[in-house]
Amino acid sequence: MDRHDPVQGDGIDVSLDVETSVITLAVHGTWGHRLQNAAHAAIHKSLTGHPAALILDL
Repeated sequence: MDRHDPVQGDGIDVSLDVETSVITLAVHGTWGHRLQNAAHAAIHKSLTGHPAALILDL
């Protein structure tokens, strides 16, 4: 999963609140094939953990 790189300007930040089982994905950068694939992989990986909620910050 690609993490947000401030120098490059695109990627994904992932945060997890373990007390509430809430995952937040924040997508940064210009939408393109690379970022689309990274977002898809991050969402899929997050959902396999069965969180109580998944928040997408697009």
